[in-house]
Amino acid sequence: MLRITLKAAGLTDREVQDLLPYIAGTVDDFYDTPMYDKLYEYFAFTTGEMPYGTAKARDADPDTWILDHLASLPTEQELQWLEV
Repeated sequence: MLRITLKAAGLTDREVQDLLPYIAGTVDDFYDTPMYDKLYEYFAFTTGEMPYGTAKARDADPDTWILDHLASLPTEQELQWLEV
C-alpha cells in the first residue's frame, strides 16, 4: 500500500528510496524536498485525505502529517504476511 501511494503521488523510484529515511525518522528537513511537494499536492488536493486545517498549517504541520500517514500505511511485506 505504501509503494502504491507513493507511485500514485508521482514519486520516482529514486525519490521513493530517498523518502524511506524520512519516514523512519532518521533524516530531518523533509519540507524542502521534491517528495514533500508531490505528496502535499497528492494528499491535500488530489485525494483530500489531509485535513484542511493541517493543509493550511493551522492545526498541525503538513510535513509531519504526511510522514505520520505514510508510516501508518502497510508495506508490501506486511500485506504479504496478511495474505498467508
